[in-house]
Amino acid sequence: GELLPIGGRALVGLGSLALERYDLPQAERLLRDGIRYVERWNILASLDGQVWMAMLHFAQGNTEALGDSL
Repeated sequence: GELLPIGGRALVGLGSLALERYDLPQAERLLRDGIRYVERWNILASLDGQVWMAMLHFAQGNTEALGDSL
């Protein structure tokens, strides 16, 4: 079934773990999905995901996207 918007918080958490393991493709997928779901629930709740996404962009060396994510 469809994931509830609050379930996006779990995806963001899993994305942060993937980033800590340096699994960048998995981290990006989980963080993007998590942020997308959480934003439907509460825009402020997506801030945690946005910070992790900025760290992902930094790890990728993508300074242009880093600025956009913040």
